[in-house]
Amino acid sequence: MSHEAFQEAIFQEPDDDAVRLIYADWLDENGEPFWAEFIRVQCELATLTPASEDFVRLKEREEEMQMLLPDQELAPPLEHMVDELDLASGYSHSYRRGFPSTFYLEPYEPDALTEAELHQICERLETVIVQSAIQGLELEDFQAKQLEILFQHRVMKRVNDLTVQWWDEWVDEEDDSLADHAAVVASATNLSRLRSLKLETMFTDDTLQALTHSPHMKNLESFEFTPSDVTPEGFEIFATSPMAKRLRSLTCGYTRLSGEQLEALTTVVWPQLYSLEMDWNLTPEALQVLAKSQAFPNLVSLELRSNQMGLSEVEALCQNECWQLRSLDLSYCELRSRDARLLARSPLVEQLRSLSLSSNRIGSQGLEALSKSPLLRELRQLDLSFNELTAGKAQALNRGEMLQNLTSLDLSLRDEDSSMPDGMEFIKALELPCIRHLSLSGIPLGARGVQVLVKKDWFHNLRVLNLSWCRIGKAGAEVLLEAIDSANLVRLYLNSNPNIPVKVRDRFREQFGEKRVSLD
Repeated sequence: MSHEAFQEAIFQEPDDDAVRLIYADWLDENGEPFWAEFIRVQCELATLTPASEDFVRLKEREEEMQMLLPDQELAPPLEHMVDELDLASGYSHSYRRGFPSTFYLEPYEPDALTEAELHQICERLETVIVQSAIQGLELEDFQAKQLEILFQHRVMKRVNDLTVQWWDEWVDEEDDSLADHAAVVASATNLSRLRSLKLETMFTDDTLQALTHSPHMKNLESFEFTPSDVTPEGFEIFATSPMAKRLRSLTCGYTRLSGEQLEALTTVVWPQLYSLEMDWNLTPEALQVLAKSQAFPNLVSLELRSNQMGLSEVEALCQNECWQLRSLDLSYCELRSRDARLLARSPLVEQLRSLSLSSNRIGSQGLEALSKSPLLRELRQLDLSFNELTAGKAQALNRGEMLQNLTSLDLSLRDEDSSMPDGMEFIKALELPCIRHLSLSGIPLGARGVQVLVKKDWFHNLRVLNLSWCRIGKAGAEVLLEAIDSANLVRLYLNSNPNIPVKVRDRFREQFGEKRVSLD
């Protein structure tokens, strides 16, 4: 068989991974090992959750491979088929299971599109989807009545992942139906294959009820929305809907939610839900309700970024014994050392493999408590970026065994956060025997710090290294050039390091290639 024959078979049956994996074997046998591995990694990831044993390892490998995607894709891009109409901008993105999976579409003049032009767009979009593995569609700035026309086209029967983004400036205030995007999605019979839905548009109780009780949403597993005008009654309708019983992932953000609204959302058990994201939007009362809730017994991934937490909210969170979390994100939550000490003693973290505490105010005592916690022995990925780190805090981190098993660590600083006159002592304190991805961006290493770094036993295990804003200068850059094994290193970031001469920069590009090194 040929590339074309395999790809035609994949495009005809885009849900069937068996053909993709046979193609991967063929690619291996015909001199394309990168694409073969990429297909296998993404196909396996598509079957896993954060609770799966291999999830972290495969996720890191996927990240590495996406940094090195060849300019020449396996299948020819088809964006021109939409662009040449001069009615809308379109392009494919977001690889899934080895191929681009999503097509982005935005009209040039949303208020001027005619029905005939919309049909033209649909015909071209069908050609793109039929001649590719694309099953996702991202629609931006289409009016509700325009979406109705798009969703009536047969091509929508192939879409299983839909994003609708709507900006208020296009709303005609005399026509309320223009804002009713959720109701249009709910009534679209051609969208019955949807498994993932993201709606950045307005919601009311009525539109949320229409969507969550729609017979056309029977296969939906992932839902992201902004509950702009949803009352507690609307949340209770959602919680008791057929959709809630099936959802595996829920993202609800950017609208301030009260304790009463969260109470309504957690009135019943969500039996399938394993991933929950509530960023930016919870009041202290709502955080308390969520922390004490028993509504999500199978939750393994929780993201609460940018929700300001006081001591009582952290205490309540740490006392939850219902969840079996593998991934926890508490970035931008105003956490301090006292909060980190609570987390270090909490059963909440006992099975964590990924923990993000970025952009908080955790001091040495909190970091030492985390490092010494026997409950964090399963941790593999840790983000402590923008926590005003100092050399003393690095030493506190190294007093326990938490760092010993980490494969990914982010210790980045902003310039204004750094109180270290010299980052060399910081690096001396770090021992990371299993590390593969490391970010030290913003830490003032200088050339001496780089010399210490490259002598670490674990340095040559690194696959991704970020030394942006590290003031390494010419001498530090030359030390790196001599020390780095380009066969192991997938990506090196050296952005915003002044005083590296052009000749040295050119040597990096020659040794690593344009895709492996970033020197902007």
